[in-house]
Amino acid sequence: MIYLKVYHSLNGKIITLCDKELLGMKINDNSIELTIGEFYKGELIDEKDFDKINFEDVISIHVIGEKSINLLKNKGIIKEEDEKQIKYIQGIPILLIFYV
Repeated sequence: MIYLKVYHSLNGKIITLCDKELLGMKINDNSIELTIGEFYKGELIDEKDFDKINFEDVISIHVIGEKSINLLKNKGIIKEEDEKQIKYIQGIPILLIFYV
C-alpha cells in the first residue's frame, strides 16, 4: 500500500506518493535531512486504485519509496531516461518530477 495525496494549485495538480511504512521517518545523508511527514499522508491506495487517478493538469509528482517508484515505472510515468534522476537517502529512493 502507498499513500497518495493530490494538491490543487492555481497552475495545476501536485501529486505525492509515499510507501506506507516510510511515513513519519526521518532520513538524512551528509547534506540533507528529510522528515517524511504530513505532506505525503493522503489516501492509502493499491495498484488498482492508482489506475483511477487523473493525471491531467499535473505540474509535479513527488515520490518516496521503492513501491511508489516501481508503480510509476510500471505505469510508464517514470521512463528509463528518468531513472538516472532518482536519488537515494539511506537507501530510500526519492524522485521529484516537474512538468514545464
